[in-house]
Amino acid sequence: NPQVYNVHRNSYLLLPASPMAWSIVDDLTTWLSGTKYMEFESNDGRIIGQESQRRWTKPSVMLVGEGNYSDAHCTPAGYKDLEIGKLVGMPVPGTCSFVWWERTQNGLVFGIPNMAVKDIVGDVLENKQLMPDIEVKNPFDEVVDNKDQQIEKAVEELLRQIR
Repeated sequence: NPQVYNVHRNSYLLLPASPMAWSIVDDLTTWLSGTKYMEFESNDGRIIGQESQRRWTKPSVMLVGEGNYSDAHCTPAGYKDLEIGKLVGMPVPGTCSFVWWERTQNGLVFGIPNMAVKDIVGDVLENKQLMPDIEVKNPFDEVVDNKDQQIEKAVEELLRQIR
């Protein structure tokens, strides 16, 4: 499930692209690409709701990195192509493709790419590294001290967007 953080009086989304997104590419990109197109105002002038109610309509950023694989490459690629928000983190290896998985008699499991996935301009995503909009490394010595520069930069970017 996406992690929602309150970084202001309204909720804004900070979404890590998990290393294995489990075929939810379209669900996430559709949900994150929502646009507010209507508001509901009470008789006393308070805004009490809006459309779209089933899609995220506020700013978001997506954390990406070297560990993203398969759908966790496809998802941020679509997120970036559709200009939904900024990618923050490290480059993502080009691993977005369809794979046929096989298991041998001795238990070895291997995948055979059997179908290409193309991005919005028609480029094959397999072997096409995805660059973040904001590149941020997480130095090992800071990670072991529970400091995450990528999350800090992502929150900073969200705050910049709402100001």
